[in-house]
Amino acid sequence: MEHEKKTVTIYVNTEEHQVEKSKLTFQQIVKLAYPSESSNPNILFKVSYRLGRGHSELKTLAEGGNVQVQEGMIFNVSYETRS
Repeated sequence: MEHEKKTVTIYVNTEEHQVEKSKLTFQQIVKLAYPSESSNPNILFKVSYRLGRGHSELKTLAEGGNVQVQEGMIFNVSYETRS
């Protein structure tokens, strides 16, 4: 019997994305937010997230880290140029 892959809806910089319900890495989240800049070595990315509406605790995801995604999670990805 083949298992159906479950997907969840997450929001990255207010854009809705359907992703597999599993762990997403820092780099995968950055790539969802900024596909063309995600591999630029001169850009420093920051990722923060909340578990969804009604959850006020903002958590930070460190570069190289990952997070178990849940329905309705909200990710904020920002960046600055390394000087």
